[in-house]
Amino acid sequence: MNDKKRKPMTVIEDFMTFESALLEADAFGDFKKIEVLRCELEAAKVAKPIRLWQTYYVAFSSILLCEAEINPIENIEKAIDVLQGAYGSAEHVSELYTIAALAHSHFAAVLLNPLRKAEMGLRYENALSYAYAADSKNPRALYTEAISIFHKPRVVGGNKKKALALMRKAIECFDAHAKRYDDNSKLPNWGFCETWYAIGKACLHFNDFEQAAEAIKKVEAVRPGHRKAKELCAQLKMKINPD
Repeated sequence: MNDKKRKPMTVIEDFMTFESALLEADAFGDFKKIEVLRCELEAAKVAKPIRLWQTYYVAFSSILLCEAEINPIENIEKAIDVLQGAYGSAEHVSELYTIAALAHSHFAAVLLNPLRKAEMGLRYENALSYAYAADSKNPRALYTEAISIFHKPRVVGGNKKKALALMRKAIECFDAHAKRYDDNSKLPNWGFCETWYAIGKACLHFNDFEQAAEAIKKVEAVRPGHRKAKELCAQLKMKINPD
C-alpha cells in the first residue's frame, strides 16, 4: 500500500495482502508500520461487497497495537467503536463477533474501574456466544476464549488447564476450518501462530519444557525470527537455568 499511489481495494486478495503485512509488522515489532497500514486502510476506497473486511482489519490493527501496549485504551476503544457499524451483518458472523469478543476482552483487561471492567466482560461473553452460535469450531473464537480464561483470576472464571485444552482444540480446528473456505472467502487467516505462542506460554506456566520448546518451533516455522518465539525462548532458558 503506497500513500501516493493508493489503489482501490476491490478483491479479497487485497485484504489477504493487507493481513500478511500486518502480521509481518507485528512479528518484528514494527508498530509504526501497523499504524501506517491502519491509516491507509481507513482512507482506502473499498468495493462494497468486501467493505466488511475494511471494518474488520481496522479493528484488528487496533487490537494489535493494544496488545503491544501502544496507547492501549485509545486503540481498543477505536476497535470497539469501528465494529459498531458492522453488527447485524449476515456475512462472516462468527469472525465478526470473534474480533468483537477479542476487543472487549482486552478492554476489560486494561480497565481499572470494576463496574466498567464487568460491563466489558459481559460484552465479551455476549460476542463470543454469537461467534460460537455461527461456527462452534472457529479456531479464532477458541483462541479468544482460551487467552481470556488463561489470564483471568480463578474467582472470575480463570482456569489455566481449561485454557490450554482450548488452545490445543483451536490448533486442531485450524486445518479443518481452512478447508471449509471456498475460493471467494479466504479470510481471515491469523491465529495459528498466536495460538502456538499462547500454548508455549501455558506450557511454561506448567513447567512443561518439552512442549514449550515444541511451541517455539511451531511459531518459528510460521515466521522465522518472530519476536514472540524469541520471547518464549528466553523465558524457557530462564526457567531451565534460573541462575
